[in-house]
Amino acid sequence: MNKSHLGAYAVLLAAMLLATLLLMPGVGITGERPTTGTQVTMQHLFRDLSIVFYLSLDDDKFQDAANRDEILTALYALAANAEQLSAHGIELSAPNDFLRRSLVRDANEAVMRFRQGHFEGSRFLLDQLMTNCFTCHSRLPTERRFEPGDRFLDQIGVESLPAEDQIRVQVATRQFEAALSTYEKMFSSRTVSPSQIANSGAFEDYLKICIRVEKDCNRAATTFETIRWRKDVPLFLDSRLERWVEDLKEIDKSDAKKGSDPLDCGRVLLRDAQYRCAFPNDPQGTVLFVAASGCLHRYLKTSPSDPKRLAETYYLLGVAEAHVSTSYWRSETDYLLETAIRTAPSSVYARMAYNFLEEYTASGYTGSSGVNIPPEAQERLDELRSLLLPRP
Repeated sequence: MNKSHLGAYAVLLAAMLLATLLLMPGVGITGERPTTGTQVTMQHLFRDLSIVFYLSLDDDKFQDAANRDEILTALYALAANAEQLSAHGIELSAPNDFLRRSLVRDANEAVMRFRQGHFEGSRFLLDQLMTNCFTCHSRLPTERRFEPGDRFLDQIGVESLPAEDQIRVQVATRQFEAALSTYEKMFSSRTVSPSQIANSGAFEDYLKICIRVEKDCNRAATTFETIRWRKDVPLFLDSRLERWVEDLKEIDKSDAKKGSDPLDCGRVLLRDAQYRCAFPNDPQGTVLFVAASGCLHRYLKTSPSDPKRLAETYYLLGVAEAHVSTSYWRSETDYLLETAIRTAPSSVYARMAYNFLEEYTASGYTGSSGVNIPPEAQERLDELRSLLLPRP
């Protein structure tokens, strides 16, 4: 049994949950007996994905030609369901639509690579689906417990997995309290240094669950204060954690912000986060960026219709995402900024979004040989620029 593959194929389950429990209308997360055709179909998908999950635990079984058809059936089910989501034309906010589109692309390519015998490439794409699942599940407060997730974790023996895989499976199945506990055990472990944890993005992802899902800033503050007592914490990280603890306590005390208009709240928090940053990608403002994005996602959940306010929301989310994303595969920042431009091209927020996108794109293609933006990326920038009103 190769446990390194557990995370990759927990992705299959996670992606199914993302597609079926969050994006399909009329599908709940109570664990009740399915009553609609859609829910029955999702139960079948769960069965198929469970099969491929178990086969993936053993390298020999996973690559055995005798199991090829069975594994492909489950992969095709995932890809077909992803395509079905797009075919239904369900109206989604830009962030969720981005995840849906990513799900379609990655699921189909995972099938293609598996068929070609590129097993590691297929696993990589499935791993990105897990990232999508984490992103989606960690945006808004949890409303209820997903009981099938409890049963699934008991079935696979999640405690035997490495901590990072435990967390991803726990978040995929919406077991947020378990995920936070696993994070905290990892942070207290002496086998991984605080610097390694910081470089992995685990602190940022932990904050997303504490702030946006559980709305428990005090828990995160207590955790980070405990970490600062470790003798192996470098000075740069100690300074960062000190700043984060101060911001967490301030947010926790700010009852007024919690009850205010979520767009106003997001706007103020993001402005304050930008003040924290002394240089590009400065992590000092991370807590406020995460809190700001939580407010903005709550605003989108109200289904606003004013194009200018929507454009501002997508612009602000794009900026926040640029500072808190831990994914290096598909950029949600690009998509959010583009959506801001297309939503209200004549607004000041469209121009602000374009300016940020242009600089963000250039920085992504800057290296030792200078700035080398691919032709297709430059064409996209030129097309978006053409939508803006001429400068006065």
